[in-house]
Amino acid sequence: MAADEQNTPPAHPAVPIAPLPDHRNVNTSWWQELWRRHAHITTPLRARGLTCDIEFGLSAYIVRVPLPDDSYLIIGPPQEPVSDRPPGDPEGWIATREHSIDQSVFEVVYDSSPSDDPGAPSGPRPVTAAVPSR
Repeated sequence: MAADEQNTPPAHPAVPIAPLPDHRNVNTSWWQELWRRHAHITTPLRARGLTCDIEFGLSAYIVRVPLPDDSYLIIGPPQEPVSDRPPGDPEGWIATREHSIDQSVFEVVYDSSPSDDPGAPSGPRPVTAAVPSR
């Protein structure tokens, strides 16, 4: 109907999703399985135009996201102690913003890992604690 056409909001053009990383492991079955297990993290970031990659951290797989200011996000489970949980399903997540050259850039931006402190609140703890420059 003509009335429907007048009251229908214009369709929003699809936002292109950021491409997959460009390395030889992208086509391997083990990397694709890791990517699938972390899709709940990578998909929203890629929808915002950020490229993501899965890497092995100190003791677990992490999502590494380069940012426009040459810093990067690291999203992963707590690195210590090592968990027996499968990749992509840890007990909690920690997201940090870091810079490979400027070591003064280090911020914890999200932390949902279990706390050892009995007085700590349960659940995710969005935080921003910048490490002061030396």
